[in-house]
Amino acid sequence: MSKNIFGMKKYLIIALVLISGAGISQNPRAVIDSANAAYTDGEYREALLLYDSVYQMGYESSALYYNLGNSYFKTDDIANAILFYERALKLAPRDEDIKGNLEMARQLTLDKIDKVPVLFYERWWNNLRNLFTMDGWAYIFVISFVAFLILLAVFLLSKAIGLKKISFYSAMVVFLVAALSLIFAIKQENHLIKASDAIVFKPSVTVKASPDEESVNLFVIHEGTKVYILDKLGDWYEVRIDNGSVGWIPKETVEVI
Repeated sequence: MSKNIFGMKKYLIIALVLISGAGISQNPRAVIDSANAAYTDGEYREALLLYDSVYQMGYESSALYYNLGNSYFKTDDIANAILFYERALKLAPRDEDIKGNLEMARQLTLDKIDKVPVLFYERWWNNLRNLFTMDGWAYIFVISFVAFLILLAVFLLSKAIGLKKISFYSAMVVFLVAALSLIFAIKQENHLIKASDAIVFKPSVTVKASPDEESVNLFVIHEGTKVYILDKLGDWYEVRIDNGSVGWIPKETVEVI
């Protein structure tokens, strides 16, 4: 009986979402508020339908992806939960709540893969890059470049030796900040738009030595595991997993982050 009631509620929500489709495109905030209320009341599947309706309209944000991840997690869809936590983390790389929930979801996957240690300078570089989002680094670039031009003008126009020295060295420092912020903004943009990571969406996938079903089996990975896409050939991806192992899998077995 309860299942039938739930089914009726589910289809009622779908109907309401479809009927108000034009309204959603105008005011997704109202739908998100309804989804938040449903989630707070423990109606996780209803919340998921509402969050997803906003997502299907083309809206995206770290908060929306995070809420989708939470809803999928609460409905025991761990692969989708990991997928949307990862998408949220791309937009908000410093968010500790996203990181914590992503790690909790990963603990529920079958594969426990040890990561290859990252060299200290790579870790330092990545941490520095993730201090701000792409927009944050872009703002820093604009501000620092304008400051560089002002300091350069002071250096060229000033007749005081002391002021010329101060403006020159300050301009060099600010120019370095501008250059680094531009590099990091480009890196963040590439990280967002480049299809380089994916989540396994099949219960198990046999990784092959070459893009051919008849090739040698190398190892098996399971649903929810993250892979890094190295190359593409036809309907196959060459992928690497966290322990450094590399092989080929069919594209249909994964969802790109």
